[in-house]
Amino acid sequence: MKLTVWRLSPYACRVEPAEKTLKGNANKEAVIWCHPFSTANRLGWWIYPPADLDVTWDGEKLSHEMHGEYPSIERSIIQQLSNRKEEVWWNRSKFTWGLVEPNVFQMWTGLIFQTPPGWSLLVRSPINHEKEPYHIMEGVIEADWMQYDIWLNVVMDNSTQVAKFRRAQNTPIAQIIPVQRAAYSADWELETRAVENATEEGNRVFSFWYQYNVKKFNGEKKQPLGEGYFKDAKTFYRERNRCLDASEMPIPAQLAPKRPFSRAKTPVIYSGIIKPMTAPKREK
Repeated sequence: MKLTVWRLSPYACRVEPAEKTLKGNANKEAVIWCHPFSTANRLGWWIYPPADLDVTWDGEKLSHEMHGEYPSIERSIIQQLSNRKEEVWWNRSKFTWGLVEPNVFQMWTGLIFQTPPGWSLLVRSPINHEKEPYHIMEGVIEADWMQYDIWLNVVMDNSTQVAKFRRAQNTPIAQIIPVQRAAYSADWELETRAVENATEEGNRVFSFWYQYNVKKFNGEKKQPLGEGYFKDAKTFYRERNRCLDASEMPIPAQLAPKRPFSRAKTPVIYSGIIKPMTAPKREK
């Protein structure tokens, strides 16, 4: 899989892969022990500002101050590649102020994204970063067929704080995440059921949930939860590797047991009442 980023200008936004530690700013324990947290952090790619500017929202109107240039070098590039004289639409501004909504400004990324067939890009604020006085208006770009320059809609939330954007800053302003078109174009149904064990599917779900908790709280009690409660933080990685292809995600080195656990390709389906918990077999 590959995301191709086409730059219309050398001053276009910087793009780099997201990563789970948030450049060292994420909670270190959460990065190690919480797979949902670290997985969300590293989804897709980060986008950084194309120019240095300060933006203020006073509750009624936007104001801004540029610190440096965001030059229109793309005009000469477009003219050279198209072999045509300059057209009116080439003179678009790099920013718009209050056109979408009074507290929203648009920022030109200078980028064209290209995804594999069937894949789109979800544009949003960076995941699990500290709150800023603004957020990115979310949207889905069908970049498998639409190779078009992308703008970020920046929503100012705080009328008492100046939003500062710098090309060289270490914190991204947006995150783009690959999403399959089927995630939003398929005819999804929602079914809500009370937990039960009278049906095979109900018993499978309840049995997995119950035995997962037994393993988590009756296993190696190494992580304290307070008031005498402990949990085995390795449970998630062991169960994930047992249920999925082990080659997909090996247990991190700091979590790996001394001997590997035997693994099944699919979750175990129990029939009848829940069977007593047994210790997992270890390979000799």
